[in-house]
Amino acid sequence: MHESLKTHLFKYLRSKPNEWIHGEELRRLGDELGYMTENAGRRLRELETAGRIEKKLEATKDHHKTTWYRYVQSPYELLHHQVATNQAEIKKNTLFV
Repeated sequence: MHESLKTHLFKYLRSKPNEWIHGEELRRLGDELGYMTENAGRRLRELETAGRIEKKLEATKDHHKTTWYRYVQSPYELLHHQVATNQAEIKKNTLFV
């Protein structure tokens, strides 16, 4: 089954949690998948509006704006990661006899 551009972009960002990805990189990804650049920008805005990703704007020296995006982990994912990390830490520090 063919995945939508929005799904491709979301999965790409989710594969790099807490990492800010330049908007141009994401638009290039859309272009490589056969979508117009404008479509990638539109889908990224939809994901941001839905609260699935974060966006930040950064001013450059020549007064242009650079857009960065990153995946926003859900509260469930954050809790699951914390529990898994704590369990690993407990196992590492526990001597079983």
